[in-house]
Amino acid sequence: MNLSTSICALLFFVGLGGIVVAQQLQIRSVNYHIGKTEKQILETDEQIRVLNKKHEEAQNPSRLWERVKELGIPLVPPEFKEEPAKPGKPKTEASAAKAKPEKKKG
Repeated sequence: MNLSTSICALLFFVGLGGIVVAQQLQIRSVNYHIGKTEKQILETDEQIRVLNKKHEEAQNPSRLWERVKELGIPLVPPEFKEEPAKPGKPKTEASAAKAKPEKKKG
């Protein structure tokens, strides 16, 4: 084997080794990013779980009324609320009296 062939073989193997090392570094970098992304996914899943639990609690009617009372909001429960008269239906005496105030004579 002559000197030029030996130098070409050496350069080939050094280049090949450089490619392998570069690929290994790229693999490490990708694995690092994968791990970081998986951690973010786990944290996001935990946040979603907590928010779903809070949402369920907020939708609970008894908890909702508790919160309304805590805040001091003057609301009447729906079962005690008067429904407005629908068009075409005759008004009851009580609702008619509320709708038309009496005129004072004088």
